[in-house]
Amino acid sequence: MDYHKMLGLKEQFKTICDKKGIKPYSLTLEGVNRYAIDSIMRGSMPAADALYEVAKALDITIEELLTGEEPQVKAFPN
Repeated sequence: MDYHKMLGLKEQFKTICDKKGIKPYSLTLEGVNRYAIDSIMRGSMPAADALYEVAKALDITIEELLTGEEPQVKAFPN
């Protein structure tokens, strides 16, 4: 993993949402707490359970949310 190329959580989150064609706050419709999204959009790190909910709603792992790198195995298989 190249840590020099890592974006901050806010930038990773926005990039992933853009790639998936969704607006960040639309995740509230998937049950994600609005305060978790607010925290990310302010550039803060939300609690681990909030990161889990965001990653699950985006169908990615927490690792991918934080680093932008896809793991070898999906954490939430269909």
